[in-house]
Amino acid sequence: MFNNTVYDDWIARETAEVKAVPTVVGLMVYSIKKKVYHSEFTVEQDAEELEGFIAKLCDLTAISNLVDVKFTNHECMYGNLAVSTFRLGETYLFSVFHSQNGNRRIIKLKALNCLESFLRFFKEQNDSRLSDKRVDTADKKQEIVIKPSLRPRLDIIQNALSVALGDMSVSRQVMDEAIEKWAMLGPVSKKELPVLADILRRTINNEAKQEKFLEDIEDIFLGIKR
Repeated sequence: MFNNTVYDDWIARETAEVKAVPTVVGLMVYSIKKKVYHSEFTVEQDAEELEGFIAKLCDLTAISNLVDVKFTNHECMYGNLAVSTFRLGETYLFSVFHSQNGNRRIIKLKALNCLESFLRFFKEQNDSRLSDKRVDTADKKQEIVIKPSLRPRLDIIQNALSVALGDMSVSRQVMDEAIEKWAMLGPVSKKELPVLADILRRTINNEAKQEKFLEDIEDIFLGIKR
C-alpha cells in the first residue's frame, strides 16, 4: 500500500510549504479506493495502524458519497496527533498529520495551495496509473451553504475589500473566488472567518491597504477565537 508512485516527487514538491509548518509531522495523498499515492512522515509510523486509519477515512468518504452528504474537510485524531483531511473532488483525499496544538489556520492556508494544484493536476491526468477513474469530478462546482447570520459579516468584508481594491465589480469577483477557496478548506462558518480574511488579504498588493483592510473588518472577529 505504501509503495511510491511515479508522481511521488511532484507531490513532495507541491506539499513543501505544508511540511515546513513546524507542527506538521506527516501527510498522505490517496484515493477513496485506498490506493496511496504519497506518504511522508518525519517520525516513523506503524504501517498497519496507519493503513487501518486511512481505510476508515476512505470508507467514511465513500458512505458520504452514497448518501450525498459530502464533507470538504474532516478533523479527527490519530493517536496523539490531529489529522486534517481535505477532499480533492470526489475521488481523492489529502490528510495532514500535526500536533494537537498546531495552528490549524496556518495549516489550512498552506494546504490551500496544494488543494488547488492537486485539483488541476488530477483534472489534467489521462494516465490510468494515477486515476481509479477519469477525474472529471473536480469540475463540479460545490454547493456553498452560507447561513443568513453570516451574511452581515460577509457584507462588511465585501465593502472593505471594495475600498482596498478600488473597484466594486473586481472586488465581487475576488470575493466570490475567495469564498470558493475558503469552502475547499471546510464548512464556511463564523469561527473560520479569519481564514477568509487571510485569503483576501493576500489578494491586496499593497501592505498599507492590507493593514487598512484588516482594520476595517476588525469588528467581524468579535467573539471569535483567533
